[in-house]
Amino acid sequence: MKQGNLLLASNYSSDTGYAWWLMEFFWLIFSERSAFQTTYLAYPKIRSVPSAIAKSSINTVELDLTARDGASTQKICQFIRKNHIKCLYLTDQPYFSWQYLAYRLAGVEHIIVHDHTPGDRPSITGLKGFVKAVRNRLPLLTADLVMNVSPLMRRRSLLNGRIPSNKCISIQNGIDVKVPEIGCTTKTNGQSIRAELNLPADSVIVVTASRMHAYKQVDFAIQTFVRALSHTTRNLHFLIIGNGPDEDQLKSMQEVQENPNRIHFLGYRNDVPQILADSDIAIHCAKGEGFSLSIIEYMHQKLPVLVPDTPSVSQALEHRKSGLIYQAGNLESATSCLLELAEDNDLRSTMGQNAKDTCLKKYTIDQTRRQFTEALDAFGI
Repeated sequence: MKQGNLLLASNYSSDTGYAWWLMEFFWLIFSERSAFQTTYLAYPKIRSVPSAIAKSSINTVELDLTARDGASTQKICQFIRKNHIKCLYLTDQPYFSWQYLAYRLAGVEHIIVHDHTPGDRPSITGLKGFVKAVRNRLPLLTADLVMNVSPLMRRRSLLNGRIPSNKCISIQNGIDVKVPEIGCTTKTNGQSIRAELNLPADSVIVVTASRMHAYKQVDFAIQTFVRALSHTTRNLHFLIIGNGPDEDQLKSMQEVQENPNRIHFLGYRNDVPQILADSDIAIHCAKGEGFSLSIIEYMHQKLPVLVPDTPSVSQALEHRKSGLIYQAGNLESATSCLLELAEDNDLRSTMGQNAKDTCLKKYTIDQTRRQFTEALDAFGI
């Protein structure tokens, strides 16, 4: 029997991309559930609504659930009361919050938090850990369920977040691997990226797809590439896909200025799979991740992946099987690994195939859907 309504919450305006396609995937699953009469989706700002959401039964509203001030909390509670909201599904919000008490007093019965936040955090023990664990057992001030994007991130929630284990589950991130087999044609005149950029036939293409933000450490990837370039006779080229606040700063790096024909900033692209399929090596140097979709997209396109030994970044890979793992922050270590991949065609081919096999076995969107649906069933919604 349907009882009450559901409120989903986005942290960004309706026209923001990046990995929010995955959140749209979860929202659509929620909208198909029979537990609620009406499903609402709150955006802080509504501009253009994604087509999948617009075509669904979801009702979009402009409401900012990331706001922490009293006036915003009051506005949210008014919406909850007026629309008989019984369940909240939040993304990257805290497990413990005084706002949750206000939401519950307004009528909310269930609060679910899906944690995609990046980073490796230390275990909290001793008195601080005890106090945090006790606090996190206060029912009115804490979420009823925390979904984590991988087993490693669930462990982080348990040891750092000190969230009770019975409220903490893993929903493994995955990608859609059922798309038709693609060739190397990109958006520009039906050409491959090699033809588009007029790259020589013997080019070895290194690629990264990332938001240009300091946390992603694209500057370290550039430094690694340039250092490798000076130690090999292979015709290396580096493709950088994406945009972001640090784009101009990255383009002004001395290493970039000195190698304009080897380092290619492609900006935002809607043909990333095709570009990856025409590349040879992927590099991902982020300081931390929740569970990187970019890395498993590299793997699906048979690319050996070069990553730091930061657990949250390297968790999808097995060293020397599906990629190479270098010492985080160590330019010499990263360069040595990149050179090994650049110089050995057979090694790249073997690791690339292993990477795709691993992706198909462990990181598909079908597995994500199954785990998510099973979690909702177990939770009773």
